[in-house]
Parts: sequence; structure tokens; C-alpha cells
Amino acid sequence: MATIKDVAAAAGVSIATVSNMLTGKKNVSPEKTTRILDAMKALNYDAGRLAVPAEQRSMTIGFIVSQLDTVYFPLIIRGIQRIAEENGYSLIFYPTNYSSQSEKKHLKSLIASKADGIILDTVVPDSDRAYWESVIHVGRGGQRFPIVSIQNDLSAQQIPSVYFNSFESGYIATKHLIEKGCKKIACITGPSHVRWAQARFDGYRKCLEDNGLPYNSSYTATGDCTPASGYRIVNYFLLNALEFDGIFAENDLMALGAIKALMDKDMRVPEDVRVIGHDNVFVSSLTTPSISTIHVPKQRLGEEAARVLIGLINHEEIAPDYHYELPLQLIERQSTNISEQANWDLYLF
Repeated sequence: MATIKDVAAAAGVSIATVSNMLTGKKNVSPEKTTRILDAMKALNYDAGRLAVPAEQRSMTIGFIVSQLDTVYFPLIIRGIQRIAEENGYSLIFYPTNYSSQSEKKHLKSLIASKADGIILDTVVPDSDRAYWESVIHVGRGGQRFPIVSIQNDLSAQQIPSVYFNSFESGYIATKHLIEKGCKKIACITGPSHVRWAQARFDGYRKCLEDNGLPYNSSYTATGDCTPASGYRIVNYFLLNALEFDGIFAENDLMALGAIKALMDKDMRVPEDVRVIGHDNVFVSSLTTPSISTIHVPKQRLGEEAARVLIGLINHEEIAPDYHYELPLQLIERQSTNISEQANWDLYLF
């Protein structure tokens, strides 16, 4: 069986460098990281699972989250906290604000600290091969560290995942607008390097194609998940005389900003333009008009991710390619159907 010494020799680096790459205690250059990962693969070196006795645990879970200052994550956090506290764990947060570099820094920091496991809301793209290889093999003392992906399916990369199908949700949202008679549908996306944003956009494009509607890049713009970006983008569309009768905003807050921009120009929603969002955050049922959306079971998402992570920490037999897909639900409200009655869905978790 290959040892860390064998890996170091094959990669042409010191044992300390291999250890630093695995633990994240010190930065290792991308070139050396690639050599180490290639050597590990060639030697079939398996970092294995973290084997920390219960009495040596910190009873702390880290949550690397893309954005904390938003109405989307509180219910997810509530779900994680509920399961964590039931099992005696505390939760600490590390927001990345959609920065890949921040995510990498926080991951190394948590693994180098005494956290027992990490729930990861990644913003790093698939193309960063060295990073994902290092996540798979990262650990302490050459043994694998418990990490669970939330929102994104990373099971193909050997990271247990609790998620929902963002491609499907983008397709469902677009299909709803088409069924309501929309022929020219604009799309306000989330950050372009983020997996769920790209997947929802891919679902939007595929739905257009399947229904014989042409895709035009002029009808797409990238937002930052805030109401201000939705407002700005719709004003940009209108300033450039873009004609559209439907908008799919990839989250409810951008949909809210889009509706505000339309109403400021005396355009009616949904009579002139139908708008659908995503996530079903609580404000989507409180606005006028209320916002049609795709419901994501946010609290359950957090609960399931925490259960899987604690299972990994406790050495349960959970496969590296474990994946759990949560259901989605179309919520039709006034922004696509004027006849819908206002309904405050405050407790739809």
C-alpha cells in the first residue's frame, strides 16, 4: 500500500509539501498540487476517512456559504442548526460572497482548524481540476476530511451531495411562462461562474429550444442575486428597446427588482410582462403583485446536509458518490396570473 512518502517521491516534492496540500495548513503552488494529485492517482493512494475519536472532536461544523446577507439562507441555516444542535454540534459560518478564492481560503482554514466537518455551498467551477482533486483528497494525517456539498450535485466528483435539480427548475420556470403565452422571454441569471446559475440558464435555453422559440443572447444578462441588479438589468433592456413579454429571474430578489423597474415605466405585471423567480423566499408572497416562483425546500435542504455530514463524522457507511435530490414545486402567483389570490405562504419551508 502506498504511503505519503511514496507520493512525495513520485511527485518530486517533500513529505511536508504533500502534508501541507492534504491538510491545507500552508499554500502549495498549483504546479506542485497537480504533481501530487497525479502521483496519488497513479499510486492509488486513498486519503481515506477522517478517523478522529469522539473524545478528540471539537463538536464544531463549518458552513462555507456563498452569501449570508440575503433572505434565502436563513431557513437553510435553521435546518443545519436544528440537526447540529440535536447532535451536540455548534455551527460557524464562512461567507464567500461568490468568490472562488475566498472559498479556497476558508476551506483550508477550516480543515487546518479543529472543525469536525464542512457543509460546502461551492462557487468554484468544474474547470478548476486541481481544486476539486484536492478537496477529494484533503484531510488530516493523510485521512479524508468529511465534506458535504449543499445545493450542488458533486457526487460525480466523489463528494456526498444534498441538492435540487437547477437545470430542471430553470426548465420548469421557462415552461410556465410559455404556457402563459409568452413568446419573447428574457433571463436574468445569477453569477455566471456559479453552478446553479449556469444550470438554470441551461434549463431556460433547452426549454426555448424544445418549444420552438429562438434563443437570443440579447435577452440574457447577469445579475448578482440582489433586487438592485434585477432593477438595473430590466432598465437596461428597456433602454435598448428590447421587446419581451416574459422574464425568468434566477432568484426571487432579482424578480422583485425586475417588477419594480417595469412598474416604474408604467408597464403592468402580468398583463404586459409576466415574471417568474426562483427559491420561494418569504417576500415573494408579500409583494404586490405576488411573485410566481420555484419552491425549494430550504429548511429540509439544511437538515439533510447536516444529517449526512454528521453521519460521515461518525464513520457511517456513506458512499463518496452519495446524492440526495430534493423535490421542486412550481408556485403560481399574480406575477404570471392576475386571477391568483394573494396568499402569504410564510410557513412553506
